Amino acid sequence: DTRLYAFINTRYIVMDKVLFLLEYDNIHTMPNNKLNFGIKFFLMDNLSLGIGFKNLKTLLDKGDDKKLDRLFMISYSAKL
Repeated sequence: DTRLYAFINTRYIVMDKVLFLLEYDNIHTMPNNKLNFGIKFFLMDNLSLGIGFKNLKTLLDKGDDKKLDRLFMISYSAKL
């Protein structure tokens, strides 16, 4: 009983300031797969802001039960 569980993603960074992310997730269960997208802005060496959208595929589906998950991220890193 061999099964395939996988995802595929790609990243593209522009001038070390903006990172674009694209991911196709949950390939095993085709009706429940997801297309995710995100953008991350590097404000300083240790501070970044990001926004992500999960399950973009639902925008193309017809019906009233459309749900688009949104994420907002603030990342700070420091050395102790």
